[in-house]
Amino acid sequence: MKIIHTSDWHLGKKLFKVSRLEEQEHFLSWLIGVITDKKIDLLIVAGDIYDTPNPPADAIKLFYNFLHRLSSETECYAHIIAGNHDSGAFIEAPRSLLLDKRVELIGKLNLTELHTVTHGDVEIQFLPFFRSYEVLQAAKKMKIEERSESEEDGDLILRTLEKLIRNGQSKNAKHRILIAHHIFGNMDRVEMGGSEQVISLSGLDSIPNSLLVEHFDYVALGHIHKKATLKSVAPVIRYCGAPLPFRFSENYKKSITLIETGDDLSFSEIEIPTFRELISLRSTSEQIKDKLKELKAHLNKIEKNSLPVLLEIQLTSTDPLVGMADSIRNELNDLPVELLSLRTIIEGKHNEKEEELILQGLPAMDKLFEMFYFTKHPDSKEIPKAIAEEFTHLLAEVNEQKESEQ
Repeated sequence: MKIIHTSDWHLGKKLFKVSRLEEQEHFLSWLIGVITDKKIDLLIVAGDIYDTPNPPADAIKLFYNFLHRLSSETECYAHIIAGNHDSGAFIEAPRSLLLDKRVELIGKLNLTELHTVTHGDVEIQFLPFFRSYEVLQAAKKMKIEERSESEEDGDLILRTLEKLIRNGQSKNAKHRILIAHHIFGNMDRVEMGGSEQVISLSGLDSIPNSLLVEHFDYVALGHIHKKATLKSVAPVIRYCGAPLPFRFSENYKKSITLIETGDDLSFSEIEIPTFRELISLRSTSEQIKDKLKELKAHLNKIEKNSLPVLLEIQLTSTDPLVGMADSIRNELNDLPVELLSLRTIIEGKHNEKEEELILQGLPAMDKLFEMFYFTKHPDSKEIPKAIAEEFTHLLAEVNEQKESEQ
């Protein structure tokens, strides 16, 4: 059996004010082609179909157009769960209408056993995104008693999850797969990628891999946007990653995972084409002309029918730069590029104390963040690049949101 594992489509998501739906449509069309060409038997989507619980109509239309194509153009089955960005009830609402189309939608946690289906000798269980109170409700429904008054909710949650898994499993499956959307394993070792929300359970930072070892051959995870293999031998525990870069900091190669079952279970990656480039340009004010010249040479090589490049620029200067954004836009006029963010960092020495600068209203938000970070981490010599970039993107998104509301 050939199975594709993907997740975190985030249909309807925007980067600043730019819709990503056209790229997402390209991805879904490409995915239909892969399923057809490779004769895929089963598609697994491990949550975060949409970017919000109340997605826009064009995102909903795109999703159901994909399911229609999957059902009418291929023989593939689809098993899809809700993620933390989704409304579980909304995802699951059309379930009965789509079952005869070979599409299974699971949005809510079953409180007595994990929902389970079988394809030949492969058994699949569903663990959509859930919250602590749902598992604690399941514990009461199954009459799972706390071991002692001192037992924390986290321990009870783990025992309840294991009971839900065991209740749903049969005894004769050759291969078992779990589809889940949550934080698993030791996430201190995993680079999350940028757009994920921190999700946790009462008393648990993540669900330990040990919960899965006895029960599954492959665990298909969603939520982390950068691919990550938490365990590479049985059971394989894997985040396949998001199919598109949703922030400039996520600008690395994306892939879906191909699982093949037979005597053994194996997995490999299928690289996803780049449907639109995201370019992050770092420069000083002295170097910007040369950097723009290199960028223009690159843009001139892009095919005419391609989607415009999305661009962010960070400029470092010793003096304020007046009219720089308009100047750069004029420089790039008529080229396939859209400048979404221009951030200028003024380097200079101030004699005033930081506290005095705050009272005078002079420091920018990035300066305040720098002061906050070193207050919390006094032994650090510098802010880690990934954290600084994430704060920059977050601040830019907030500013864009304020502008759109004016």
